[in-house]
Amino acid sequence: MFIGRIDVGEEMVRREKKEMEWIHRPNADSFGTEYQVFTHKMKYLYFSPPGFDPDIFASDPPFEADARLETFNAETVAKQFDEYLQDYSTLYATDHLFVLFGEDFTYVNAEQNYESLDAMIDYFNAHWSDKYTFQYSTPSDYLNAVNALNHTWPTKYDDMFPYSDNPENYWTGYFSSRANGKAEVRRGSSYLHASSKLYADAAIDLRFTQETDNQTINRILEAKDTMMDAMGIYQHHDAVSGTERQHVAYDYSYRLANATDTNEKMYSDVMLDRVASMSGIMPKQLAW
Repeated sequence: MFIGRIDVGEEMVRREKKEMEWIHRPNADSFGTEYQVFTHKMKYLYFSPPGFDPDIFASDPPFEADARLETFNAETVAKQFDEYLQDYSTLYATDHLFVLFGEDFTYVNAEQNYESLDAMIDYFNAHWSDKYTFQYSTPSDYLNAVNALNHTWPTKYDDMFPYSDNPENYWTGYFSSRANGKAEVRRGSSYLHASSKLYADAAIDLRFTQETDNQTINRILEAKDTMMDAMGIYQHHDAVSGTERQHVAYDYSYRLANATDTNEKMYSDVMLDRVASMSGIMPKQLAW
């Protein structure tokens, strides 16, 4: 598990002890070591290293290794990045460093980003190979590498909430902010599960499927998928938490309301059919 934030007090201690990676064993009294997860606290969230962001929305220049160009900066930037990595390495227990590049809304010009990273990787591997091996990686690649070292990791048993960025700011307001939005998610979840169960029952009922063509099945799938999409979007960490801006909050609510309306007609039709098949009585209409 890779996480961007923990309590500032805990992070200060972990930085000093080079324990920014650990084994998390929640409810160890009940589960022992049966349930545990390797946890990595990222140094700088999921952002590019400060001063080395080649994105078009950043002010940092791309890494340029062609000495024929006036924009050549490889030697200078490489030394600066070496200093950054040396500081980075003081926080982690192994020689493997997981350095992220990106951030929200970046990679609009992906070519510029990757050309800069390609040049940096090639330059370091050619000129700093006695100290570093640079490569594109994934979380799985990194985990496999550190796991192969058979390092003994520290263990954490308690949870990480609430946490603070500094002694005066705790991340607790989102537990109750935008109560109406949280209620919408709760009602939407109930509605999604109820309608999905009914749709599944209807779809596998031979009496229902024999009397219905594929068009009805497609309508069921469309209604279900529309509701699932809206609920899935609402699970974003700045949606159900209530930390989004107001116009974005309106959009989440609007999407879920539209999805509910789309699902309601199909849900009503299937409910009518189920009531009729179970009771022999055909209600005229179900209104929600």
